[in-house]
Amino acid sequence: MCLIYNGRAGRNLENQLGPTLSKLGIELSLHRNRAFQRKSNTLIATTPHSYKGYESEAVIIPSVDTFVAPNGQILAHALYVAMTRARSLLAVYGTQGGPQASTTIIEAVKRCLRTQRSRPNIDLQDESDPPTD
Repeated sequence: MCLIYNGRAGRNLENQLGPTLSKLGIELSLHRNRAFQRKSNTLIATTPHSYKGYESEAVIIPSVDTFVAPNGQILAHALYVAMTRARSLLAVYGTQGGPQASTTIIEAVKRCLRTQRSRPNIDLQDESDPPTD
């Protein structure tokens, strides 16, 4: 399992999530620009840039709304890299009500989820059969 965050959120993860995981016997291992060592009872936390080229069965993006540059632009490439590292499970979390770019990201994720949950329209009529009225 891997937790992928935008660089600005790393300190919050260390301060808020680290102590909670420690009580459960799990080490939070923040990786930036170094090789990954997978150890038992360790949750890897890293940036999309550092995890590019790697995969994990499960990927958690804890604060998708932070994938916004200081000028308000969405960090689309970094978010794409983060979201495509999961082989089986992708969990995306964010906070609503932030700046416009954050709201745009949350709304885009919601649209993706609605599309994923919708049933496809399948035409079961054989093309060789004439239409019936």
